[in-house]
Formats: sequence, structure tokens, C-alpha cells
Amino acid sequence: MFNEPAYTRLKVKCLNCSLHFILCTSTPERHDATSIYCPQCGHHDGQFMLWAERVSGLISNDVPGKSPLLDS
Repeated sequence: MFNEPAYTRLKVKCLNCSLHFILCTSTPERHDATSIYCPQCGHHDGQFMLWAERVSGLISNDVPGKSPLLDS
């Protein structure tokens, strides 16, 4: 039987600065509140709220997907 590709979106809220962000991964078992860094404030002491969502398809279908590249 063919397995459809899938990945996990870890939805995160930093309890230090209240930033909400998403970590997309094909290895969710490698990530938990103690392994995440906040991209805004740099917080990494494990004080995050986490939600996990399994998504069908490939990460590259969503990131970057059809989004335009911004100036870098």
C-alpha cells in the first residue's frame, strides 16, 4: 500500500513575548518545548505552548509553495 507523504506543523506560542509561529517538520519526535527557540526574543527555556497538526503533502508544497520571494 502506498503511503501518502505528510509532515507535522508544530504551532507554537512563546510565553515570554507572546509570538505565535509555526515549525514545519518531518521529524516531530525531535522537537518539544525544550528544543525550540523563539525567533523573536530568543527565549529557549521551554516555556511554550505547543499544538501539533499532521498535514498531507510535502513541506515544500507550503513552504515556500507559490509565495513570492521577498528581497533578502
